[in-house]
Amino acid sequence: MAGLQRILQRALSGLLLRTGTRGSPWPTLITAAASFFLGKEVLRDDHAHGKKWNVLNVPNAILGLGGTAAAGGLFRGQEKLETALANVSTAKDLLSAKELELMQAKQALVETQSSVRELQEHLENQKASFLAMLIILTICVIGMAVACLCQKLHYNQRRHKMAADHSLERERAMKERIRQQAAAMEEHKASLHKSHEERRFQQQMESMRGIPPGHQPLIFTIPPGVMPPPVVPAFCDSTNRSQSSERSRG
Repeated sequence: MAGLQRILQRALSGLLLRTGTRGSPWPTLITAAASFFLGKEVLRDDHAHGKKWNVLNVPNAILGLGGTAAAGGLFRGQEKLETALANVSTAKDLLSAKELELMQAKQALVETQSSVRELQEHLENQKASFLAMLIILTICVIGMAVACLCQKLHYNQRRHKMAADHSLERERAMKERIRQQAAAMEEHKASLHKSHEERRFQQQMESMRGIPPGHQPLIFTIPPGVMPPPVVPAFCDSTNRSQSSERSRG
């Protein structure tokens, strides 16, 4: 019976050493109490059989309370240490991941800054191109306006010139018409004067021949070889005609 108690007490002590105070404390307390009572019975049995008290039997009595608690605390500390080490390792992993993310963020920031710089350069180039196009467009508009103004001035000058030429041509035509009319009048006057002079000359010739005015003049035939009398031209002036008529009368 004592041997069975000793085996059970040692089994419970080993169980306490393995489990400690993991999880809920009630199994540990129950196991420690059972180990304490079993160790007490083992000590009583040894004393009844006249065995001396051995220091090796002390854990059989107090292992349920002190030793088991210390062992449980040790195992708990070891578990906490392992948990802390695992947490540290996890923190290191998280820190490495954060550092990697930070490096990636820095790389992305550098790339973003380069992209922003390139975008700014592109915007500056576009701005310069836009300003150049605006200047060229302004110059073209000013040139077109100047060309239209010059064309308008040239058209106005041409129109004024054409109007002046037309008025000059009309004036020349009018002068030519007036000159023609004056020439026609002079010619008409000359023809009237000529006919009047011819009529007077005819009257003078008739008066010289003794033909009364209004009668049919006599027709004389000039024999061959005889020179005809000189005929005074019609364009002679009145003085010459009057002198010739006076000489003929005298």
